[in-house]
Amino acid sequence: MTDATPLARPTPTSMVLANAIADHSAGRLDSAVAGYGKVLATDPRNRTAANNMGVALRALGLCAAAEACCRG
Repeated sequence: MTDATPLARPTPTSMVLANAIADHSAGRLDSAVAGYGKVLATDPRNRTAANNMGVALRALGLCAAAEACCRG
């Protein structure tokens, strides 16, 4: 018998966020922004998605949108 805690199944939202982060890391900023937007549409309080979306928008030169995203 083992005392190991079973791993939680990833949620669809967490999988979308993971894919958006991977896109962001690979420089696919438009795809990352789209993914972060999907996460925020279902979980508007997801601070990781909001912060990362702001960073990606700024990298795309969309500073006003980035600022608005980070302010919530």
